[in-house]
Amino acid sequence: MLSGMKKSSTSARSTSRCRPRAAATSRKKPADELDSAGVSSPHPQSAMDTIPVSTGIRNGGNDREGDIRVRENGAAIVPSHQDLHRELRTTMPPMIRSALVCVFLLAAAASTVAQPDSGPKPLRVRALDMLHEALRSQGSYAILSRLVKHAPKRLSGSPGGAAAVEWAHQEMTTLGLENIRLEEVTVPRWVRGEICDIRAAAGGAEHVLAACALGGSVGTPKGGLEARVIEVKSFGQLRALREKAKGAIIFFNRPFDVTLRNTFMGYSRAVNQRSSGAVEAAKVGGIAAIVRSVTSAPDDAPHTGAMRYDDGIEKVPTAAISVVAANRLAALLARHGGEVSVRFRQDCATLPPVKSANVVGDIVGREKPEEIVLIGAHLDGWDLAQGAQDDGAGVSHCLEAARLILKSGRKPRRTVRVVLYANEENGLGGGRAYAAQHASELENHVLAIETDAGAGPPRSFGVSGGQKLVDALEHVSGLLRRYDLGQVVQGGGGADISTLRPAGVPLMGLRPADHRYFDVHHSAKDTIDRVHPRELALGAAALGMVALAVADAEKGLPRSPAR
Repeated sequence: MLSGMKKSSTSARSTSRCRPRAAATSRKKPADELDSAGVSSPHPQSAMDTIPVSTGIRNGGNDREGDIRVRENGAAIVPSHQDLHRELRTTMPPMIRSALVCVFLLAAAASTVAQPDSGPKPLRVRALDMLHEALRSQGSYAILSRLVKHAPKRLSGSPGGAAAVEWAHQEMTTLGLENIRLEEVTVPRWVRGEICDIRAAAGGAEHVLAACALGGSVGTPKGGLEARVIEVKSFGQLRALREKAKGAIIFFNRPFDVTLRNTFMGYSRAVNQRSSGAVEAAKVGGIAAIVRSVTSAPDDAPHTGAMRYDDGIEKVPTAAISVVAANRLAALLARHGGEVSVRFRQDCATLPPVKSANVVGDIVGREKPEEIVLIGAHLDGWDLAQGAQDDGAGVSHCLEAARLILKSGRKPRRTVRVVLYANEENGLGGGRAYAAQHASELENHVLAIETDAGAGPPRSFGVSGGQKLVDALEHVSGLLRRYDLGQVVQGGGGADISTLRPAGVPLMGLRPADHRYFDVHHSAKDTIDRVHPRELALGAAALGMVALAVADAEKGLPRSPAR
């Protein structure tokens, strides 16, 4: 009994010297063993997520079931130290087994310590690192928070616009971008004033209508205007009423088409009454124009936006009223047989132009620094709120994408350039200035990507350039699909980068989910509390992946047909 106990004790000591320590039994999962959300599975070798090699997937000619198991996505799972130890324990004598285990563990430790540098990480690994970092840090939301705190109302030419330029320069410096500069842009200076008051009178009652001046409009005379109101839903209908429209206030009441799945299509079908309504009203002798807000939200918040005047046509004042106010005015007209008058007063004004700037910074390419992948958004925003969705989200996408690229590994072959444009909302001065100032290097712009569609989760990246360009970007589509971030499709670009199209620069636009975007667009509701941090992070990660994939590719892209 005693000798048996001693023998057992000796065996225990012998095996303990070779047994892995407890800390070594937990094997860190490589990137390929992470699930689609980037989280390791608690049951990596369960029947649900592995298959035996005998199925023929990456079996290397070995049909023995159970030697190596493979995930459904094709990634091999090598048995752990514990698995090998159990196998050896059941098939070999104790002394040989102990010796082999010791050799195995020593070899594993040596290979871990002495592993030489295997070179740069593959693109898909860098992309996954970027996705994890974006979601973990929520750096894009932190950037957006700083922007809306420092410059919440940043219309071009305003003090808020100047503060935003200063802020962006400092952010790029902090991120570690190179060649940071302010490129001068002349921008309009329009001020909203303090008053926008619209009241409808009918049947002895007065109704206050929620309203805001449209950007670029003139003000009314100091005492305001009062006239009968005429409702129309198209410019053709207005022209048919030419004589009746003289001396009237024209009410444009074409609704946003909420039946369309693509909300940008619904917006495009209604927005011309905002941009051109004042001109069309003046052509038929109208003295003012009021426009139904271009929004998908049936609420009482008016939505502003840019309007224009034509040379030689009288400038008449124009304002937007909320959807609720538009429906109320239309109901009054129907109830009172068109006998409704409106009093309209506002004190907005246009002042002389001022100087502003595009803010530009680079991640200089390691091999082809003269070739450029541009990522851009507009820094300016309307003055009713913070501009968190339009286009604070795009600004944070671009800056966070640059941070993720820098953090993920070595610089790409080509330069990634961040451009934060001035004056997209009411003039496109920044886009035109960039195209003019960089005309000599536009032939080296490989791709220009704009993000100006809100903070929703990414659905796709649209390109202008036809199927040939889509096919050339298949490697980018594959990367996006791998992480459920959409794919590259035909049709896309952006307002600011549209000025590069005449030079043949391929254009691309990030397309987030847009169903809530026009609920807040250009209104006092465009605040950071309407932005989901995770969705914003996904957009930044997707933009960073696309920019890195194109900038680091061996080959460039086909040029777009010049226009």
